[in-house]
Amino acid sequence: MELERARVIANIVVKAIAPYCQKIEVAGSIRRRKPIVKDIDLVVIARDRWNLDLALMRMGNYKMSGMKIARVE
Repeated sequence: MELERARVIANIVVKAIAPYCQKIEVAGSIRRRKPIVKDIDLVVIARDRWNLDLALMRMGNYKMSGMKIARVE
């Protein structure tokens, strides 16, 4: 997808998970301003891991979750 579309989606996700995080940073291709973005990477420090996971599950196909990574498609 194009960079601007990826930024819009990243901002939507950031707003949705912000109440459950101490800190959120957009990373990967968006941070590096690549013209084509294959996926959206966020680095977060969770404040409320349980509700963060629930919010991610509501966003799409929740693939995996561990202590250090969660994947949603």
